Amino acid sequence: MKKLSKDRLLGIICLLLTAFIVWQTRQIPIRSEQFATVGPRTFPMIAAVLFAICGIYFIIKKPEGPDKVYMTKKEFGRALIMWGAYLLYLALLYFFGMKIAAPIAVFVMALLFGRGKIKWWQALLYGLIFGVCFYLLYVYAFKVRVPRGIIKLF
Repeated sequence: MKKLSKDRLLGIICLLLTAFIVWQTRQIPIRSEQFATVGPRTFPMIAAVLFAICGIYFIIKKPEGPDKVYMTKKEFGRALIMWGAYLLYLALLYFFGMKIAAPIAVFVMALLFGRGKIKWWQALLYGLIFGVCFYLLYVYAFKVRVPRGIIKLF
């Protein structure tokens, strides 16, 4: 039996994700007057089409040689830290809101992706600057109500 390459496995996963997105998107109710307009189903369907294109590409693409190690232990640890940062962001967003969550998330990601090339105080500065910019952009430019959190600090 021929071994399934990582690219083909990724293609299959993309197609399964496409099916899931389409199935979930079809569950979104729309009113008859919204039927021909851009609505709540539009962007998830665009994402599904993109996942399908990527999935088909990875399935039909010819492998460029033997499969390499997908992820070393060090890379796997960094991936876990990244997922932990996302979970931390969600928890901070829920409890303290975007004012606190965004700068901390950017700080952690800057440290993670900087790989020791930036100092902690630079990452903190990036976190503060981008956190404030994200907040101002969403609240004042996009007029979006951002999460304030259940614990009010300021």
